[in-house]
Amino acid sequence: MKKIKVCHLTTAHSSHDIRILKKECVSLANNGFDVTLIAPNCKEEVIEGVNIQSLNIKVTGRFSRFFKVAKKLYEKALVLNADIYHFHDPDFMFYGVKLIRKNKKVIYDIHEDYPLNILEKHWIPKILRPLVSFIYSEIEKYSIKKYTALISVTPQIISRIKKTNPNTFLVTNYPILKKDFEDFNIDLNSKKFIFAGVVEPLRMIHVLVEAMDMIPNEASFVLAGDGTSEYFEELAKLTSWNKVDYKGRIPFEDVISYYKKSLFGVVIEDYNLINYNDEGSLGVTKLFEYMMLGLPFIATDFTLHKEIIDKHQCAITVNPRDKDEVIKALNYMYNNPNEIKKMGERGRKAVKEIYNWNTQEKELLRLYTSL
Repeated sequence: MKKIKVCHLTTAHSSHDIRILKKECVSLANNGFDVTLIAPNCKEEVIEGVNIQSLNIKVTGRFSRFFKVAKKLYEKALVLNADIYHFHDPDFMFYGVKLIRKNKKVIYDIHEDYPLNILEKHWIPKILRPLVSFIYSEIEKYSIKKYTALISVTPQIISRIKKTNPNTFLVTNYPILKKDFEDFNIDLNSKKFIFAGVVEPLRMIHVLVEAMDMIPNEASFVLAGDGTSEYFEELAKLTSWNKVDYKGRIPFEDVISYYKKSLFGVVIEDYNLINYNDEGSLGVTKLFEYMMLGLPFIATDFTLHKEIIDKHQCAITVNPRDKDEVIKALNYMYNNPNEIKKMGERGRKAVKEIYNWNTQEKELLRLYTSL
């Protein structure tokens, strides 16, 4: 029997993007689909049955990607003549419609809530953001109603786009289960806690640094990731910055090694539009990464996150704007190592049973087989 030919397309993501390649493409290849992924300026190779093709093109900025890269990607996609096209970037929306007009089945994988994100884009003048967001929303509505199916990562986006196209599927970014993580154990003698990611005000790093004045003197905060020089200058002025062990941007393998040397993790984000104010998003992968490892953590009391955390008793939630709550949570973690070890164990059990990619792969395959 002839294999169904699937082509994944991206104008902006890496060819090794975890969601696109390791989760979706590999899952499809493992289940009998002939899968090709086309991405700009990448190495042409075959990874776990996925044929990666490169779009060799110079990308000079946002407008280049929108007008030039998307067009070239469309032309290369047509040559492939796949049965199903699955694209991942809003730049490609118009070309997705063109593929539909050629009687192709087209899936749009909406990774982010772009109308909301536009309202937070600093490179767009603030006075213009509401207008740009509105125009984008109208273009999106026009396009997505024509597609064969839609996918997204969090219930809020699903609720919005389903009104325009009912053939919509929630496929979250739960982690791929890894056997070597089953033996991961926290260091109960450690005085370190950790965050690895984008170092920015949204992550409330300044609150965590300020809170260190009120926790055990031997405690240290391991921080890894990129940020603006302006924000680092602000952090360096805080009295407890000398308790921060800043590692810079490091590979994921090194992040895991630091997790192993830590007592707990933090994933505190501020309430804002991108996080749907106090609701939160299931697109926050670090929450489930900690749970998979069995690493206890402190998180924002977002409604979506708190439901999971309260159900499994795997973390402590705080109001990110209340420094006293943050201090109280940090001290609890340090004063109750045996209890927080149990938190980590409950989190790992929950991921093994519910919050893992295997459950989402079933949704992805349900969509594909329906086509």
